[in-house]
Amino acid sequence: MAETNGNGTRGNLPGLYRHPESGAEIVTQHDGKLGSAMSDGAVQVGFRYVGPAPVETKTEEAPVAEKVKK
Repeated sequence: MAETNGNGTRGNLPGLYRHPESGAEIVTQHDGKLGSAMSDGAVQVGFRYVGPAPVETKTEEAPVAEKVKK
């Protein structure tokens, strides 16, 4: 079910937003209690929705074994 605002329009989606003048980017998230408050605030100050948030992959490197002198 899509979230709707009081006027019946669809709520702002969580994801990547970019400010057209400064080029600043932010990632917003949906909150279970507050809904799309982060996205709504971003749109209110001039950010535009770009798309879903980029996925960041972490690669864990194995620790390097230190040589111990005996």
